[in-house]
Amino acid sequence: MFAAFSVAYRFQQSVDGGRAWFFASGAFGWCIVLMIAVAAAAAGAAWWETFEPEWPCGALPWIQAGGLAAGIVMQPIFAGVINWQGRNE
Repeated sequence: MFAAFSVAYRFQQSVDGGRAWFFASGAFGWCIVLMIAVAAAAAGAAWWETFEPEWPCGALPWIQAGGLAAGIVMQPIFAGVINWQGRNE
């Protein structure tokens, strides 16, 4: 999905002759960000189903669970920030 997002980000850049509003305004990028967020929500549900029945015991399982949770949450946030910054260039 980040490969598709990189294409959407590139479409925001100006070119000779201009781009269609959908691409130039970053709307296409926001569509990709939304898809990443939906995938992250599904991954969050899977994370919950994995760790909710029996919470981890010990430091290493908590580090693993926290790393997964951070990776799930940060992807749509990073994509949104990158798309927002690309729109403002």
